[in-house]
Amino acid sequence: MAESGGNPRAINTWDSNARRGTPSQGLMQTIPSTFRAYVHPSLRGRSITDPVANITAGVRYMIAQYGISTLKAGGRSNSSGDYVGY
Repeated sequence: MAESGGNPRAINTWDSNARRGTPSQGLMQTIPSTFRAYVHPSLRGRSITDPVANITAGVRYMIAQYGISTLKAGGRSNSSGDYVGY
């Protein structure tokens, strides 16, 4: 909700990824290369904005990069407990 607002078709047009021409997209705000690398093999034919495919890619990426404890905690947060983007 912090980045996509719950919109499966959300596209970030303002961050560093967008400035490089690879905007974050979908519910989990994945960039295309991350989506391709982490989407579950059974969902590879689906669009980056497909909610199930986007969530599986985002969750698999989060586990690979930050560990299962981050997933269990509901994402990354700072010392105040506020959400921190990826």
